[in-house]
Amino acid sequence: MKKYQIVEEWIRSGIVENRILPGEKLPSESELCLRFGVSRNVVRQALINLSHDGWLETVKGVGTFCRTRV
Repeated sequence: MKKYQIVEEWIRSGIVENRILPGEKLPSESELCLRFGVSRNVVRQALINLSHDGWLETVKGVGTFCRTRV
């Protein structure tokens, strides 16, 4: 499993298991980098992938949020 996939899976499972709730702000890129010991590029790739799949929404200058699941 690639590094960005590990980050993706952690976020996705957090949403599915209700540890990350709709509308909740995710930890910053810096915090995720420290938590997983990876580069910002790895974290960004995971966030971009999850945004494209409809799991997250990123607001420039504010943060990344869990989207409401229907």
